Amino acid sequence: MRTTMSVSIVITGCTESYKLYERLEKYNANVTDLGDKVYVTLKIDIRNELIEKVLEVCHEFGDCEVNARRV
Repeated sequence: MRTTMSVSIVITGCTESYKLYERLEKYNANVTDLGDKVYVTLKIDIRNELIEKVLEVCHEFGDCEVNARRV
């Protein structure tokens, strides 16, 4: 069974996207700041505990909407 997922997180209210990127770059996450929203995308095995750490960091920076799909 494949458990690799493409995860997309939209953060509203994030004013320090550069700090967010510094915290997430070790997880190979992409961070895109579009002004009123920040987008975080990454591919990760959802059985891995790293997804929890990524989500915790994102929630520190604002309200999050999370989408995931199997790849």
